[in-house]
Amino acid sequence: MAGTHNIEWTIERGEDEPFVVCVDYTFKGGAPAHYGSLSYPGHPADPDEIEIEAVWRKTDESNPNAPAFQLTDEEREKIEAHIAEHPPEPDDDYDDYREDR
Repeated sequence: MAGTHNIEWTIERGEDEPFVVCVDYTFKGGAPAHYGSLSYPGHPADPDEIEIEAVWRKTDESNPNAPAFQLTDEEREKIEAHIAEHPPEPDDDYDDYREDR
């Protein structure tokens, strides 16, 4: 699931009219902590890894020369929190490949 994913997000800045941006990101799911057992020492939790790769206004979707949209730190944090709470669905291509064998 480390491929690039895309979501649309509504931005509201002050008195301006809200607008929609497209966000390309990569997501790598983390792992929960394991507190150990008699035969395994355990390990701490690994957090999800979310990297926002590109952001642009939806109105510029068909313009390859459109400038990248700059998110504020607060907007970036909200988008990353949303992605962490609603991770992308796993890709079924691998399971289809295994069933063919």
